[in-house]
Amino acid sequence: MNIENNPLNPHLICEIEYFTAFSVLKKLMEERKISLDAGQRANVAIAEQYGVSAYHI
Repeated sequence: MNIENNPLNPHLICEIEYFTAFSVLKKLMEERKISLDAGQRANVAIAEQYGVSAYHI
């Protein structure tokens, strides 16, 4: 996404992108395609990558 031409706050964009990734991760866990432990570790890593606080799974 081109942040320079976007009027939204860059932190807000990171929050939205993290929420999208979190939603996919949660669905994978609900479908038991990944374990709870792996999902929790991935959740923390993804939140750190985007520079936001991790949601609780």
